[in-house]
Amino acid sequence: MKSLTLTLSLFIAYFVNVLAGNILPQGSYILAKASAGEKSQDIYSFMSFNDDGSVTMNKEPIGTWRYDKRHNTLTVTSEALKTFDGTWKVSKDNSYDLLLKKDDTTLFFIKPDDAENNNTNSGLEGIWELQSEYGKSTLALNPDGSARLSNKEGDVTTTTEGIWLFLPKRNSLLLLTNDRDFKGEYLIKDKGEKTLTLSFNNETLKGTKKEQSTQTNEELTWKDDDFYTPDGDFKYMDDENKLPWTSEDEIWNTYSGLTKLVYIFSKLVDKDMFEISEVSADINIDDKLDIPDIFSGNDGDKKVSYDRMKYIFPINCNVFRVTGTEQLATPAGTFDCTVIEGMGDFDEKIKIWMINDKPGIVAKVIKQKDDGPFGHYYVYELKEIDIF
Repeated sequence: MKSLTLTLSLFIAYFVNVLAGNILPQGSYILAKASAGEKSQDIYSFMSFNDDGSVTMNKEPIGTWRYDKRHNTLTVTSEALKTFDGTWKVSKDNSYDLLLKKDDTTLFFIKPDDAENNNTNSGLEGIWELQSEYGKSTLALNPDGSARLSNKEGDVTTTTEGIWLFLPKRNSLLLLTNDRDFKGEYLIKDKGEKTLTLSFNNETLKGTKKEQSTQTNEELTWKDDDFYTPDGDFKYMDDENKLPWTSEDEIWNTYSGLTKLVYIFSKLVDKDMFEISEVSADINIDDKLDIPDIFSGNDGDKKVSYDRMKYIFPINCNVFRVTGTEQLATPAGTFDCTVIEGMGDFDEKIKIWMINDKPGIVAKVIKQKDDGPFGHYYVYELKEIDIF
């Protein structure tokens, strides 16, 4: 009888240890935070306990691991991360999929299972304009799991990139970026089809989903040097004669009969994701041929005036070449156009569709600046021509 009791006890102990093995740290996790005593620090980095016994952090090897089922402990050997070295007690709770405890230190892990499917079904994909008490930002959540967050302060826009994960069990959005100010877990307080309320670092962010364009990204690949010979001579001196209109009188006659021009403005936010809006120019020609400068990525609060040296009014494009003609369909109608490739200020590339029989009106404009803090990709398509 004593032998049977001992055997049963050993079986129960083994069965308990097998159950404890269900929380093996084997696999990929997100190390969300670490606490030591009363201090806590957010981390939000990927950590994997691999099948070959290695441990990697953000895909970089940092040591090895070994799990002891009997004692439900994890022993880590790490020269790269001394604070992670040692033997940890393994557990989990309702908030975290894995807890590692050693002395007064606890590591908190989230396991992002089925991440691609969770993202797809989250309803979060798209472009969100976020408003907080400190200002506005734009958050692009791409279908491939990449994310881009842009914050505008005055005329300066700062951008951080990373990945995003929807965590359904926690009802939260996880942003993993290189900028610690925006990296972390955003709790979803409320979500509608086009509205979103997030809580992050005791701050409430109200989001509105931006309408997206079906515009495709036509990359402009030329550069300023392409317009000149090795000796510095301009190659396309005769292309002015190929333009459908250059006369101030022709343009004046067109604009004197207009009240407004409306364009659909598509702004590339990230990869092939465009947010769209409308920009318009109220036309009121009196003694000067000028209109609101709506083709500069601003709100048209400045004016652009006719200049005989600017051949493609109202676009600032002094260096250009004519590439041919094209019939272009726009929301305002289909037009026969002359197609221009050119350069604007600060190495901005410009492609223009000039409407042949409407002097002074362009059907479409693409403006691309490749890099730097003012890098951008804008598309303007003619939507409406209002006449008297």
